[in-house]
Amino acid sequence: FGSEASAGNAWQPACLTTMVALLDSKFLAAVCFCFLKRGVALAFEQDSDTIKLPTFVFPEDLDAYFGKNVNALKSSVDEAIRQGCLDSWPLSRSTEIAVVFRHDSFLPESSDFYIQYQMEQVAASQVQGEQLGFTSFSEQPQYKKKLDGALQVWEWSPRQLDYLNSNLPDVVPHKINYVPLWSSVHVDDAQTACDEIIDQPSCQAEADVDVLFFGAVTQARTNLCKRVEDAMSHLELDGRPVAHECISGVFGAELECKICKAKVIYSDHSRPSAVLEVHRINPLLTLGKAVVSANSSDKALDSMYDYALKLTTAEDIPEAIASLLLNDTLRFELEYRAYVFSQKMKLEAQTHVCRALNALSSIARENALPWGRHGLQNYLPHSFDRRLTTETMSNSSNASNSTLGENYSSSMSNIARTVTSTLPPAREHAPRTVIV
Repeated sequence: FGSEASAGNAWQPACLTTMVALLDSKFLAAVCFCFLKRGVALAFEQDSDTIKLPTFVFPEDLDAYFGKNVNALKSSVDEAIRQGCLDSWPLSRSTEIAVVFRHDSFLPESSDFYIQYQMEQVAASQVQGEQLGFTSFSEQPQYKKKLDGALQVWEWSPRQLDYLNSNLPDVVPHKINYVPLWSSVHVDDAQTACDEIIDQPSCQAEADVDVLFFGAVTQARTNLCKRVEDAMSHLELDGRPVAHECISGVFGAELECKICKAKVIYSDHSRPSAVLEVHRINPLLTLGKAVVSANSSDKALDSMYDYALKLTTAEDIPEAIASLLLNDTLRFELEYRAYVFSQKMKLEAQTHVCRALNALSSIARENALPWGRHGLQNYLPHSFDRRLTTETMSNSSNASNSTLGENYSSSMSNIARTVTSTLPPAREHAPRTVIV
């Protein structure tokens, strides 16, 4: 009781008075009652002020395109919380925050707020007559409304971050955070992943492929595939023709099998002035794959990745592929750099996740957190069609008992210098949040 004496002197006179007045057999009972009453009051006060870290939900964890990103991002957020990156969260009420990738994604009905991981090529030029999902803010103003309603916006491209700050000055500057897409990629077991995939009977039954392209079909990509096919038709590997495939709409085990069997994988942009398709490239680098890609409009991003993949003009991609196929040493060196780079970048990305969560705490701590469910009902005209109800969430792996719910040079020494140790040390008893 000594620890409470200075903080709670007000209770002592009443107790002492009771003790003096009651010197008979009721003395002990009175003392016990007095201490019990104060203990209950202190317990109630402490419980009412207990900080409740937010619950993060990921409604796209079963998505064919972003499902693996979601699962890896869960681990990144959980690790950041374990490192204490949300320790300054000030709220004592329950808060649910949804984290979404798609520009038109559904949001759980139970969520109070949401974070938009901005995945669209917002700074790229439009291509008339081609269906490429998000095209522009002028054609799809609902995405601007969605960004406006988000508690935070996470962006992985330096160029696109600048673009959003300049073109949406009233929407994103106070809430946008640079979070490399490496935060949504698993790297721990990547070295053995392809061995396990290729050993599967379904993969062994698939035809071998030497050169692979996968992604949405556009006219530019179709033309590139034809030029690569023509170049590969003049080559042989071990006395056999080079096997080349361009595929679209293939996901899951079938795509993973083709990726693991391929010697070289190449990428081109879906539209002019696009930035690197790191959502596709990052997982390939973690597998130690030799990747050829067209240069992008994001010079800072290209500079980062120049060490780990072969960047060239779209016109020179066939020649770059041929040089890697015909020179095993060159290809093996690129594969090694790809894997090492992925490990370095994953570590750096974790620092940015931590900073984003720190910023999230600051929003709440400075009383700038919009109360209620600001943005969730208002970002789309048909908002309630974009919300997940309790019933639709019940069959999702987001459901739980508590909630429903990518300027480095080619030098590795430069890369190493950029990987800072700004994460606070892990603590055994750091407060945890619920990630579902």
